[in-house]
Amino acid sequence: MREELPFFKERIKFKEEKGFYEPLPDPLELPGKIIRELPLNFFPSKLSISIEKGTKTKVYNPCKTIEEACDYLSKAKKMFFELKKEYNISTPDVEMIITKNKENKDSIFMIIDKIEGKTIADILEKETISLSIKKKLDDHYSQLLQYFFDRYKERGPFFHDITGIDQLMWGHKANKKNEEDKIYLVDIEPFIFSEKLWEEKEDTVKEICQIEMLEIMGQVMEIEENLKTYKEKDEIFGKVREKIKEILKEISSKEELLVPLDTPLLVRHFGLENLFPEKK
Repeated sequence: MREELPFFKERIKFKEEKGFYEPLPDPLELPGKIIRELPLNFFPSKLSISIEKGTKTKVYNPCKTIEEACDYLSKAKKMFFELKKEYNISTPDVEMIITKNKENKDSIFMIIDKIEGKTIADILEKETISLSIKKKLDDHYSQLLQYFFDRYKERGPFFHDITGIDQLMWGHKANKKNEEDKIYLVDIEPFIFSEKLWEEKEDTVKEICQIEMLEIMGQVMEIEENLKTYKEKDEIFGKVREKIKEILKEISSKEELLVPLDTPLLVRHFGLENLFPEKK
């Protein structure tokens, strides 16, 4: 019996005669779904940071057992649910099953909702962006900023590498064609900075969390520069701009700004001259 793995109870029947594994479904029986295999060594049982000669390097220690991978994925699923419930950031629904792969090795398979639509990157490159997408992008990035700021204040676990424009799609679930199009974060192969890592290397993780916020600023600036190609108004990210000022004002007032905003382009683009005057 494997009752210590609650994350998989939806899919796996814990019966002695059946054992731990569940047969992989036939893809033809799962319309609107994508099946993706993730070997055990894909999942980091611990995401740590190595500091040598002043250089910070993220170290991924892969899972060695199904139990470790399940613990990790259980936490990831709860965090994705939080993204959706607390921050209105949509991700495809995912189920996991454990089974043997073609090489008869233990493996985890993700059954993911297929999203029909276009990547935001492609839309920005090839099309005039619609007002509805502009508003949703403003909502998405302002909420993502709030997510990282909340984790920063709470010293809570957060996802690493979910800020890229190439990780977003505009569309709907393939099996719900009448669903209204919206933005989906489709990169759902998670890497997590944990509470334990906060405890071990707080200043370093604080800096990484700030860098995530700065990367969002860079993405937004790049989008706005791209929109100028189509003679769009460049200030479509009203919520993002207000959120940036709010966050940086609070962080800088506590003298916690570990990553200096020394890029004049970012400072000017977001009107942060009062917070970060140019050095003479």
